Amino acid sequence: MSALQNAAMDPRTGKIDLDLVITGISSNSRQVMEQKRLALVNLIETMDRSVLKWAEVYRLYLDQSDEHVSERDFNRLLLDLVDEGTIHMSGRSNAEKVIRKTK
Repeated sequence: MSALQNAAMDPRTGKIDLDLVITGISSNSRQVMEQKRLALVNLIETMDRSVLKWAEVYRLYLDQSDEHVSERDFNRLLLDLVDEGTIHMSGRSNAEKVIRKTK
């Protein structure tokens, strides 16, 4: 029981979270990422152009966010939007990346 408790303890909340054992991601972390994803979707939808520069979207996202989001986490959020068909993204480096709205 103690090993399961240690493995399932969410360090942020101090509670046992079996999602952490099963998926490697706590339910709290998953909820936070979903809130960040929704904020990004809303930001992109409010922009009046269909083609956006990565750097511009990242800067605007950071301006509206209460906490810092790394470029790596921001790219993960963007890749989630690519996977669900909300955007297309091209370019190798962040400086070259272009985001195209699909909706």
